[in-house]
Amino acid sequence: MSIGQRLRASQRRDSLGGYFCIRQSAEDKFVSLSDRVRYHPLGERAGGGRGWGDGRRDVALGEHLFNLTSIGAPLLRGYQRVGHALRPPRVPARGFSFVGQGPDRMPIRAAFYVDGFNVYHALDDLGQPHLKWLDWNALALRLIPSKTEELVKVTICTAIKPPHASDKAQRHRKYLNALKSTGVVCLQGDFAEEPRECRDCGATWKAPVEKQGDVNLAISIIDDAHRDVFDHCYLVTADSDQAATARLLKTAWPQKKLTTVVITGRSHCKALLAIADHKIVVSEASLEHSLFPSLITGPSAIRRPVEYDPPAGWVHPAARPK
Repeated sequence: MSIGQRLRASQRRDSLGGYFCIRQSAEDKFVSLSDRVRYHPLGERAGGGRGWGDGRRDVALGEHLFNLTSIGAPLLRGYQRVGHALRPPRVPARGFSFVGQGPDRMPIRAAFYVDGFNVYHALDDLGQPHLKWLDWNALALRLIPSKTEELVKVTICTAIKPPHASDKAQRHRKYLNALKSTGVVCLQGDFAEEPRECRDCGATWKAPVEKQGDVNLAISIIDDAHRDVFDHCYLVTADSDQAATARLLKTAWPQKKLTTVVITGRSHCKALLAIADHKIVVSEASLEHSLFPSLITGPSAIRRPVEYDPPAGWVHPAARPK
């Protein structure tokens, strides 16, 4: 039986509303969407179980299937090509409300990627230490359009500066624990000592330099784009080093949106502006609205460091008279 005959013979609906599709392998098997199995583009099984929480499923087909338009088009209407694979139309998770028009319109998946040191210095320049106790989950939710987007991930890339027993390092570690308690992905790099020399007197010394942060940020964005984690990437940095990352993202996945984000007082990187679809400047008011409480409860309670306490008389914006 030819591929076309097998495809036509399999034209029937399964419990998830998709067609049975053929997967090219040694056995030339059919795969039902209701199997809830994800396959690699080359047809190797990548994992099983319930699959992704939003109800989408991946079924890999041979590259030649895309050339059989007279056969594949009627059967695979609504499917999207992803590399050498097909992604079925999105199926809503239970209890999920759709946005927009049409029965299959789903919210745009937003993900934030934060350059930890770039943001730290931007906050430090504001001269208000209490703003460093920033809840990135809360801030991201304030920045995205809630009617059309859903927040699916926040990633921050940073490193703890030695000596690790210093008060500053302990505050940094406590802050990372606070972020992790809200589901933020914290990727830690390292520091390396590099030689420095004074141009005036010739004195030399070794200065700690943060390493891996930029690379971790770039890899996170590209890896998540490849795995189709997000539809809209919010890149929080003013560093031109991430222009190459942004360029690759928009070249390889032009349908994905990119927004460059900076903290008030910082200018947008021109190289990023030339690539991004949108730009955001985070106001001081948004920062104040998005601070962690003084005590974060949970399996391990986290108390705000005294260095991050608000100034005397400070009132949370939600409690201020309107």
